Amino acid sequence: MEFIPIDFSPEHQIWARESMTRLELALESASDDSQSSQRQFELPPPDEPIASLLFAELLLAIPNLHERLSGPDSVIPDSVAPDHGDTHGAGDVVGGDVVGGDVVGGERVKAIAEQTLSLIAQWFVDLIRSASISFDEQGNRLVQLLTAQKASTLYMMFLGKGFRHCEGRLLQAILSCSEPKAVRVGVDLLVDHPPRDWTDTSLAITALVQTDKWNVSDVFPRLLDSTNPAVLSPALDLANLLVRERGANPHPAASRFDSLLTLLGGVTQQLASMEENPRRFSNSVAEIQKILFNSVSLVVSLCDFFALSGDSRAIGKLTQALDLSHRRIKVEAAFALAKLGEERARDLLLEMVSDDASRPRILAYAHELGIDERIDPQWLSSLAKAKSDLALWLSQPDQFSIPPHHLELVEQRTLVWPGFDGPQECFLIRFEYYLGETTHSNIGFSGPFSQAFSLDLNHLSPDRCFEIFLAHDVEDPSEARYRWDRIPSFAAREANRLAEELSGQGFQEIQGLAYCEFLGHRAALCAALDSQGVPQVVAWDGEMTLTATPSPSAVDLLHLQWKGYHCMDALTLE
Repeated sequence: MEFIPIDFSPEHQIWARESMTRLELALESASDDSQSSQRQFELPPPDEPIASLLFAELLLAIPNLHERLSGPDSVIPDSVAPDHGDTHGAGDVVGGDVVGGDVVGGERVKAIAEQTLSLIAQWFVDLIRSASISFDEQGNRLVQLLTAQKASTLYMMFLGKGFRHCEGRLLQAILSCSEPKAVRVGVDLLVDHPPRDWTDTSLAITALVQTDKWNVSDVFPRLLDSTNPAVLSPALDLANLLVRERGANPHPAASRFDSLLTLLGGVTQQLASMEENPRRFSNSVAEIQKILFNSVSLVVSLCDFFALSGDSRAIGKLTQALDLSHRRIKVEAAFALAKLGEERARDLLLEMVSDDASRPRILAYAHELGIDERIDPQWLSSLAKAKSDLALWLSQPDQFSIPPHHLELVEQRTLVWPGFDGPQECFLIRFEYYLGETTHSNIGFSGPFSQAFSLDLNHLSPDRCFEIFLAHDVEDPSEARYRWDRIPSFAAREANRLAEELSGQGFQEIQGLAYCEFLGHRAALCAALDSQGVPQVVAWDGEMTLTATPSPSAVDLLHLQWKGYHCMDALTLE
């Protein structure tokens, strides 16, 4: 695709060239190992999104752009799973706006490139969304086609280089266009050159979900030509959505009924074999999890398709899927069979309502089938909902990825909660995962929201647990926490005073660990020996003392307990 260049204004050219200078300086700095040469890298947004096209044009004109931005050893092997960080806790989140000085060499270059490509993609999306207002019909069409051209060039240049979510964002920019040729380009890229990660594929197809300004014939059935489950599954979800919410008729995937039915049988058989012996597919746990995730997602989407089809030819393959042990698949297959008139599937669906993670979906399906009056009231209670909410939260990919094996109520209270009108039903729920011969157990929270920490709360009282979850939810703009050796001069006197006061309470060999400020209160967290000579970690704020057995997480736990106490105290005073 070649187009007449846009006549950019002087302001556009100044911004684009200044941004290129920033990028060049950042790349030069990234190649220097000395800490003194490290620069913060930020690209200010353009005053008008159209300028992003000029920036992309200048970027693509850089000689050896691919090598300069990719950095050495940039391709991520397929066997390496994405790092989700803390699997079930609330940790510190590092933003992407500034490239830190602790990343070295090629990784710094890659971080800069990732940020640059993500920003370009976002500016492209902003441009597409504003083009119909800012330009006449011909200008809007030209802008959309130019954007698709630049985005597709960048996409192919950096495909498979491990830039986090950049592939999905660039595809999202292309598929945000309403111009048919641009949409077809995006679909072809998804089918012929799919992203490496399913999250990128989902991000791209989300662009088609968010607008109806595209022609179904430009997307289907071409998108169904993909043999990649990470593409085919969200493609089917999109087609199903068009039928369910936008009244598409016939179903966009109707012409592929026979091949999709065959596919359901093949994937079901694969999952049955995996249940018997997963090592038959790979010795890598990460690879097995990837295969399982893709297969389950595809079967779920296929079940939904056949439920909407109304075609009884699918009953046999759906019955085979129903025999699998995976709870989500059993629920989806049972619902599809029930939609096709299989009465026994309705009974099975109601039998599975006791499963915490499946319950919300089953309740919705029961309502759609008109059988919700047959559900036992215990599964409609606030406790049942709280358990379901926590089970689903724990099932998220950035948590445990699977629901817990057991949930039990620890404490239920009605509490005033910041940000919510009126008292809220709050629950502490113990969850357990059975991992071979070991069991992982902790206390989670459900009510206004659901959450759990990596910090072990099993030994704490319900009072302390509620306070900890409250503390994590409350924001105080003036909150601060400093390591003892990095306490600023204006706070050092107060920190030392609090630490010295601990000796008057019988503590010895006091060593400062951290100094904290929250809701107008100040506390010193210290390591010390108590009056019996037992090592403790102590929090003291001049009013109350909290102690914990020394451990790698003791300071974090005490900090949350201390904050929680003052949060609850503040709510009580209100």
